[in-house]
Amino acid sequence: MTSRPLRRAVVALGSNIEPERWVPWAIARLQARFRDVLVSTAYRAAAVGPPGQPPFVNAVVVLATDLPLPALRAALRHLEALAGRTRSEDRFAPRTLDLDVIALSGPRGDEHLDHAETDVAHVVVPWADVEPDRRLRDGGRTLAERAAPLRDRLSAFTPS
Repeated sequence: MTSRPLRRAVVALGSNIEPERWVPWAIARLQARFRDVLVSTAYRAAAVGPPGQPPFVNAVVVLATDLPLPALRAALRHLEALAGRTRSEDRFAPRTLDLDVIALSGPRGDEHLDHAETDVAHVVVPWADVEPDRRLRDGGRTLAERAAPLRDRLSAFTPS
């Protein structure tokens, strides 16, 4: 049996239903399941979408995995389901837990990178906490440089 090479996955984590419960819960589950886990500071940010939603708490987790992208996404969806996440047609609906792969890098470089998420404060700022010198495929500024003008849009979150 041959083992698959390890790849680094960057996972955006969010919650706006009981985040003080679900953010630490998700981090603990990711640390138990994956290797070499790095966790950013958690930040509070206004919800995207219709007004009146509670703010989100967002963090970024970088981890090592041998799972291919579909299996990694399935593992993350399983954690969301365990946290009581219900999916609906409303992509802006409040949620207990949201786990999205925003980057997956392997021995040959970036295998997956969702550029739609690389310019929003609730992703860039926490990602810069754990990989400040990383440059995205566009070869532009580092994550730290991208995050600098966005930091004032977020506030650090400390679970009580």
